[in-house]
Amino acid sequence: MLVGAHCRDILHLSLGNTDVLRATHDLDLALSLSDWRMHEELTEVFPRSGSTQIRYLIGGTPVDLVPFGKVETGTGIAYPPSRTDFVGSGPVGVWALQQAFEDSLPLALESETVIRIPTVHGYSAAKLGAWVDRAALFEFKDASDLGTAMRWYANSLNIEDRLYGDDQGVLLAENLDVALGSARLLAIDIRGLVGGDMLRGIRSRWGDYLPKFISHMSSNNHHPMDTERCHEIANAFDRGLWAEAPSR
Repeated sequence: MLVGAHCRDILHLSLGNTDVLRATHDLDLALSLSDWRMHEELTEVFPRSGSTQIRYLIGGTPVDLVPFGKVETGTGIAYPPSRTDFVGSGPVGVWALQQAFEDSLPLALESETVIRIPTVHGYSAAKLGAWVDRAALFEFKDASDLGTAMRWYANSLNIEDRLYGDDQGVLLAENLDVALGSARLLAIDIRGLVGGDMLRGIRSRWGDYLPKFISHMSSNNHHPMDTERCHEIANAFDRGLWAEAPSR
């Protein structure tokens, strides 16, 4: 399954956006594995690239091979087998990748290969997990990617139809503010994908870094918002994560 910045850019373009987002030079592929055997076979073929335990050089491109599925040892954590030439092997955060994979869509390549690409709320769920993991390490880029996903929802005619139709209770709860309603609806969709139990496992960390999220959420955006508006939208998203969806 394609994840990371290339996934973001494909979703961005497919939704009719032409502005350029934060650039990246590597590719992220999430591998659904039943055991470590296939991972070991792949990593024996391709040379390592950089200083991480998951990046390899494939066809001249740095590729992060992110393992998930049955190889996970805890909720949202996988430990790739260490190699003797790598120091510092540790856990890889894969929170919600399994749920995003189960909800993903086929993406056909020119080589007649078909891979998977997450839906917007599947991508956003994985980004939420990445945010709470990396914010603790003072890496804040995932906030702007989630902010971009909120913009996708705010500009989507399908989401607008939901807010004025079956999900009008969400819009009413946000005082008919479409940007707030769509941010809350994105969070509700994430909650529906991963479940309340998984969300409760990251609630305290999300709350700890919410101020940082607000300050970074529009930094990747060609439509920057002032701090007060970012605060309003982030709090609507927060309400969607933790509260039951309002009824019509």
